[in-house]
Amino acid sequence: MMMKHIFPVFGSLDVKDVDFKRLQRFFNSMKTAKVKDRVGYSSDFIGKTKNLLNNFFKDAVKQHIVSTNPMDDIDIKKVDNNTNEDESKTQALRPEVRKAILELVEENPLLCSVLILGTFTGLRPQETIALQWININFDIKTLSVKKALKRVVEFDENWNVISHGAKVGTTKTKKSVCTIKMPDIVVEALLEWQLYCSQKVIHSEFVFPNTKTGEMRTYSSLRSLLRRFIIKHKLEKEGITLYTLRYTFATLLLEQRENPKIVMELMFLELLWIVRQCQRKH
Repeated sequence: MMMKHIFPVFGSLDVKDVDFKRLQRFFNSMKTAKVKDRVGYSSDFIGKTKNLLNNFFKDAVKQHIVSTNPMDDIDIKKVDNNTNEDESKTQALRPEVRKAILELVEENPLLCSVLILGTFTGLRPQETIALQWININFDIKTLSVKKALKRVVEFDENWNVISHGAKVGTTKTKKSVCTIKMPDIVVEALLEWQLYCSQKVIHSEFVFPNTKTGEMRTYSSLRSLLRRFIIKHKLEKEGITLYTLRYTFATLLLEQRENPKIVMELMFLELLWIVRQCQRKH
């Protein structure tokens, strides 16, 4: 990415000369560039480029090469290039798919809890991964969103990328820091997952950790887990991704206000889940 897309544009400039205006023009051009059979790079690719440059300038600020990070005010609007990948990220799951997934996913305690949490709270995948048990209050059924997974890129003295990683950092926006009232289906799913962790002796401050090490789970491992589930149950055509859960939540809220049938569907799904948990316990 650095050699092919960034260096040709900024390689001849001093770091101090790469200002907000140059960067904004660069990202605007990525949205209109001709890429194979479409116009504009995918939102995912542009996002990764933004993260890379943001980490670069954060490092430059730490080393006192520049005084401020010119990436702070960069505005990148969504790209609509009509690719299947992007469409899948912006489409909510159909009602019949929601029900089918709820029935199928019970075989995987981790994925089951993640899917229910995402669908009924709207948490971003990065917020789900960074979620800790101290953020959950089962007594009053609330969940506090305070942190999110952040990509970290390290550079050598010549500004070559030497490593990639992730850490717990701030949420995507200040408005994302909030306290959510958890529906009963989420409370039951998290309690079930907590019990599973206790039985399997999985100790971690994170709600959905790496089950072997107890450390924070990576984004790629969670995505791979979902992908294996999709392939196993032949759901490839449904466009299911970690992000569709958030869009599904938004759609559920919209439909709930406009269509009483959706309220009944949500109540049915919650009741179905709770009944099944009761049957297991007895």
